[in-house]
Amino acid sequence: MPPTSFPVKLWKAVNNCPNDLIRWSSDGREVLVNERRFEDLIDYYPSFLRQPTLSSLQRMFAVYEFRTEGRDRQKTAGWMRYSHPYFIRGEPELLELFVLSHQTRRYNARRTRCDINDRKPRKNGLKSDTVAVLGINFTVLPWYWGRNTP
Repeated sequence: MPPTSFPVKLWKAVNNCPNDLIRWSSDGREVLVNERRFEDLIDYYPSFLRQPTLSSLQRMFAVYEFRTEGRDRQKTAGWMRYSHPYFIRGEPELLELFVLSHQTRRYNARRTRCDINDRKPRKNGLKSDTVAVLGINFTVLPWYWGRNTP
């Protein structure tokens, strides 16, 4: 994951900024952002967001599919709670699993539009497709899609 991506910047902010601005929950599965001191967070970490507004931060959480947790309960205290299965304290290797929600939709739409019969045959004569998962290329053969082999 690029060092300029939002999950990486958020990881740095949660681990390096003062706890009265942004912090982990007690179990390490949620990020708490102090809504009242948001301007102080931007002053402390100016490269955190391109547009230094609270709505921009909320939009970035939505783009990366963070869940809002206990918003009504925490709203009175001034803290916003967000969680994501790949954003857990002490497990930075999970950051590599983040995918933008709009990229996932585009990829799936592209996959349904393409026609398998237009692919070039491989050396063994079978038509196949290469799929990358976590940087590892896998070859998917036609019977995986329910097609008959030539």
